[in-house]
Amino acid sequence: MVILSIGVTPNSQIAARAGIELGAANAIRVNEKMETSQPYIYAAGDCAVVRHIVSDREMYIPMGTTANKQGRVAGENAAGGKAAFRGVLGTGITKVMDMEVSRTGLCEQECDNLGIEYISHFIKSRTRVPYYPDAGRIHVKLIADKNNRRLLGGQIAGYPGSGKRIDTIAAALTMHSRVDDLKNMDLAYSPPFSPLWDPVLTAINRF
Repeated sequence: MVILSIGVTPNSQIAARAGIELGAANAIRVNEKMETSQPYIYAAGDCAVVRHIVSDREMYIPMGTTANKQGRVAGENAAGGKAAFRGVLGTGITKVMDMEVSRTGLCEQECDNLGIEYISHFIKSRTRVPYYPDAGRIHVKLIADKNNRRLLGGQIAGYPGSGKRIDTIAAALTMHSRVDDLKNMDLAYSPPFSPLWDPVLTAINRF
């Protein structure tokens, strides 16, 4: 099997020649209103930077979902609105054969690069109660700040029913939640969908 991870480069040369300020990875620097450094000029999507909600750093994370949201904010503000784009978590999901893989927030390497002291926990569980048909394996890793116990990121890999669980972690990251705030989240339970303790909750309770 061959995996190609080619990546994306921002097409910002025209903006640079027009005197518009560039930021991370030479993408166009914008504020939360999607305004560039030049008055009445907006930028959005794969040519523009974003603010990472967890690290509060300017980053370049080109995603279709982000481009759509940024475009809506830019369009509304260009027409006189007051919309704001608050940032991203780098949430992503993919499928490899029958396995679902997803991530959100910061990984351990990113924490190291940012000088953040962290703790992490890794758990193995099932997507449904073990006696239920097609109860596949699921692996969850969560990362939290060692000092204030704020959740920093997570990764999930497993079989059908695994990947979209990352959205629970993304919601917690958006609210800057601490792991102690999440240990008794009232998540939905029924044998076809989850063990009694959802794998995300199991991972959170390891802290």
